[in-house]
Amino acid sequence: MKAPVLIAALAALPALAACQPAKPITRLDCPQTSGRLTRVSASADGRSCVYTGAGGLEMSMALTNVAGSPAAALEPVEAQLRAKAGAQVASQSPMSADTAVDLPGLHVRANGEDEHAEIKVGPVTIQADNGGAEVRSSRDVRLKGQSLSPTKNGYRASFMLAGDQVENGYRAVGYEAAGPKSGPLVVAAFTAKADAIDHLDVKEDVERLVRMNAGL
Repeated sequence: MKAPVLIAALAALPALAACQPAKPITRLDCPQTSGRLTRVSASADGRSCVYTGAGGLEMSMALTNVAGSPAAALEPVEAQLRAKAGAQVASQSPMSADTAVDLPGLHVRANGEDEHAEIKVGPVTIQADNGGAEVRSSRDVRLKGQSLSPTKNGYRASFMLAGDQVENGYRAVGYEAAGPKSGPLVVAAFTAKADAIDHLDVKEDVERLVRMNAGL
């Protein structure tokens, strides 16, 4: 009789994991240093903090409430970044027939006669021209402690404009976001000055800090 009971218990584990509600994030963990990032300020309520990195990179991490969908909650963040950088949507810019985009961890080559170059690789969408690129991705993910759940209760997204798509002294702007779909999301918005493109590998440190706080 023990074996059937054990089998039944094991079979119930995914259902039990799925029933566990996503625990809301109430405070951020903002260490003094994280990889190549250095904290310069943190709010008393624990909902936001600011970091700097090599080459003039600045990153502000904050808890963002979700009213509706996670994607809708991130729209104002993207709008603020575009306004700060004076950037236009990449697809509205003239496109070169021969596209070459070189970003840290991303190298795109597209040849053709179309005015617009759009590449999709899994959840990542890239809109590119000869002077830069707009890169974005989003997907549902499992939260920490819910690895056996058939339901993905978490959400992760990223956005970056780099190259000639941005102005006002910036070379790149973007965000990394993650957390429970019900919110709040951990959102790290970053900017990099014109001389910082070679240091955008610190974006990996931004991603790591967001994942840690989001509980992915």
